[in-house]
Amino acid sequence: MAKKTDRVPSRLVTHHVFLDTDVYRQLGHNSDNPVLGTLSDCIEDSGIVLHIADITFEEIRRQLHEYVAEATVAMAAARKHFGRWKKRHPEIVKADIPEFDAAAVADAAFTKLRRRIKYDWNAQVHEAMAVPASEVFGGYFGRRPPFGARNSKEFPDAFVLTALERWCRDNGERMYVVSRPFSMGTRPLTLR
Repeated sequence: MAKKTDRVPSRLVTHHVFLDTDVYRQLGHNSDNPVLGTLSDCIEDSGIVLHIADITFEEIRRQLHEYVAEATVAMAAARKHFGRWKKRHPEIVKADIPEFDAAAVADAAFTKLRRRIKYDWNAQVHEAMAVPASEVFGGYFGRRPPFGARNSKEFPDAFVLTALERWCRDNGERMYVVSRPFSMGTRPLTLR
């Protein structure tokens, strides 16, 4: 069993943090998630600076539309089966499974999360879509991260990482890049 002192986190190398799209996805794209609430506290109390890229916002928007569309399909199937029981036993089954506009729900969820990131957390937004493709293809052909794995095609991540690396270089800073919610003992990638 680890001693309590063995679990004390080391000092931060930098106060700059970038959360990959996968982090937001795993946290349900929910700005009220307790993990993001802790991040919010750290931003307010500890001087953590959150970074995000335009590509990350677009990936989040796409994912939200896909997830809400999946929910509406599942609800339609459930409504069909539910309707059978409602017809057989209307005295017992009184409620209906609600319908909603999937696009409106996805847009509202995205707007809420984007507003929280940009304005409440004052995130620095990086224009990764403006990165020249030649910089990204150099990493692709050289098999540099995020293209290290055979058949890797992580182009959105490559544009984002290139923009973040450029920012770090231009500002003489380092940045943590977190690709999934992590537990104690797991270390994020640090860009220099």
